Amino acid sequence: LGTMRTGPDLTNVGLRYSAEWQHRHLYEPAEVSKGSIMPAFRYLYIKRKIQGAPSEDAIQGLTGPHAPGPGEEVVPTEEAKALVAY
Repeated sequence: LGTMRTGPDLTNVGLRYSAEWQHRHLYEPAEVSKGSIMPAFRYLYIKRKIQGAPSEDAIQGLTGPHAPGPGEEVVPTEEAKALVAY
């Protein structure tokens, strides 16, 4: 009793993956972890039109129905940045 782990190993997950991966995982979990049942936390991100140069914080490589369209980018809110930093 108490010797078998039944869930994912979340020990040091922040050290195993980059901040970019963490943001992509929060925005669209199934895109980076195939078969994931984790809910998306897209409300922590803003999809907006690119004004001038793209933001350095914009999430790169998003695909699928929630990916930004041409001339758009997805950027993390301060809450998303704080969560990933934690």
